[in-house]
Amino acid sequence: SYWQVGSGTSVNIWSAAWVSELPGGKPVSNSLAVEEVTMVSELLSSTGVWNEGLIKRLFPPEEADAILHIPLSSRMVSDRLIWKLERNGQFSVRLSLNDLSELFCRLWSIWRDRNSRAWEDKTSRACDVIIKSVSQLEEFRFHNSKPQSNSTRRGRVATWAAPPV
Repeated sequence: SYWQVGSGTSVNIWSAAWVSELPGGKPVSNSLAVEEVTMVSELLSSTGVWNEGLIKRLFPPEEADAILHIPLSSRMVSDRLIWKLERNGQFSVRLSLNDLSELFCRLWSIWRDRNSRAWEDKTSRACDVIIKSVSQLEEFRFHNSKPQSNSTRRGRVATWAAPPV
């Protein structure tokens, strides 16, 4: 998903995906720009249009062009999350499988804690449940970012054979 820029007050320039034309959906941070601006609203003029001079000064040309090509509403509506579409204009579930995997990882962690509370009389503080969930999500991301290759496996490969009749 990406942020559709309205007022820009909810969208962090450096951490939120909001520029669909850029890899990762956001500009690459540079020290000058990071010190001067944080929210997308700071890139807008008082009339609600892009502050072209500021954008061209803070960002490399390709990033500045991508930002300036984002259409803005004249009504200063709220920012909102939208699904990123494929080139053919359709939404693809393939784009969000990673997001769903991470959501299920977090939900499983919370569900497991809930079961420990219900069935084993174990109690945890809410902050501990969240910390454990974040830790497990980081571990999940780490293990899913490793390239899958047969050359890194160790040991013998077992094959299945039907039992004798």
